[in-house]
Formats: sequence, C-alpha cells, structure tokens
Amino acid sequence: MQVGETVTDIQAMTSGECVICSKNHDNPKKEDIKDVAPGDTNWHRRTMTGVLERTSEKQSIYHNNSFPPSYAYQGHHCIALKTLVQDANSSPKDRILRLNHFLKKVGFYPNRDKNCIGLPEMASKKRQDYENFWLSIDEGKPLQLHGPGHDHRYFNACTAMMQRLLELIVPDAEDCEKTSKSDWENDLKELIAQAENHAFICLAGASWVVHRKELSEAIRLYRQKSPNKDVTFPVLRLQSQGGEGPFKKGK
Repeated sequence: MQVGETVTDIQAMTSGECVICSKNHDNPKKEDIKDVAPGDTNWHRRTMTGVLERTSEKQSIYHNNSFPPSYAYQGHHCIALKTLVQDANSSPKDRILRLNHFLKKVGFYPNRDKNCIGLPEMASKKRQDYENFWLSIDEGKPLQLHGPGHDHRYFNACTAMMQRLLELIVPDAEDCEKTSKSDWENDLKELIAQAENHAFICLAGASWVVHRKELSEAIRLYRQKSPNKDVTFPVLRLQSQGGEGPFKKGK
C-alpha cells in the first residue's frame, strides 16, 4: 500500500501477489479495488459544523457536558482529510488507494461523526479573534481555537499516526497467508476507530495544536486580564471502540 498508487497499478499485480500485503504467497487475497475519493462526497471537504459522535465521553469536553457549545465554533476533522485525500479542495484523489478502499469497506469515511471535534471559532487570523476561545475558558472547559490554515506539525502528527496504522495492519507474507480477509478487515475497522479516538484526545487536550502561534497569544492575553483563571485542557480516556489502542503515547 503506497502513496499515489492507482487502479491500474493494482490491476497490474501478478496473479500470485496479494492485494493486502503485496507479496507472493499461497491463496493470495484478491479484491476489485476502485477509486474512493473522486466520487464519494463523504471523502470530500465540506463544513463539519454540527457533526460529533455524541457520546457522554466526547460531550464531556463542553460546558454542561452538552454539544453544541454556547459559543461560535467550527467542526474539525480529527484525522486530517489531507492525510487520506490528495487535492481535497479541488480534485480529490486517494492518497493511498488500497487503504482508502478497505477503510470505506469497513465503514470509515473522513466526514463521519466519530472523526470530528467542534473547536472555538477563530474566523480570521488577521485580527485577534479569540473571544470564542476565551468563552470556553470562562465556562471552565477550555478548548483550542480553530480557524483557516493549520500548523504543519498537526498534519505531520496525523501522517505519522496513519503510517503507524499501516505498519500494524499490513502483515508479512507468512502472517497474511494465515489470516482470512474478513479477520484482517475487522482488525482494520478496530484500528481506524482507535486512531480516531487518539486524534480526538490529542486535539481536545491540545497536544496536537492546529494554530500554535495564535493559541499561545490568546492564552497570554487571557491571563493578562484573568491571571488567576486556570487554562487547562481536558485529559480524556476514551474506552469506546477499543480506546486509543496502539496509538496511545508510549506505545
């Protein structure tokens, strides 16, 4: 499974090559691989406002443990869309075709509620538009601000996590031969859910920061006017769908 692979590349695989591990082994797994991102709007960029998996765990990051929040907010993909889709704003293409094909097959798509978090809106980076972030602090549930353009380190973190997923899910030839396709797909379904949980936790807790410079400035200005107010981001443990799995820090 490689960045930039095409349907033609997959069709050119020899009869002995496995569509999952790309190796030659007995009873190689076969699949009619099709493009996903170009024709599926669930893989296209759109507003994510109003989208959240409304579990008690995830809603606990908002005031009164309820979503949507009282302040203006924006929906944000936990696993960045560009990690999965190239040219998402213009002509969407699958970044790793086989991965996207099987992710779709097991029920994942980037715009689903499990892959979204609502963060205080910063409508413009040209002025100090921090009021919604400050409101989240006033309510006792600080969340990092969100606006146009994201820090490259957030994208790097998403890419590294998905690379970790590939390392875990793509077996060597011997293990692949022993594993049924349905069992492999079930493992993938669990891993992508764990990845979404991990990304949600990192964004809620601001260990992944989408606007590093602006967030630092917003906190500085808030502390000037409210020096005794605590600005502590949530520390979550998500148990649903296997928790954070192998993406948890330290693993």
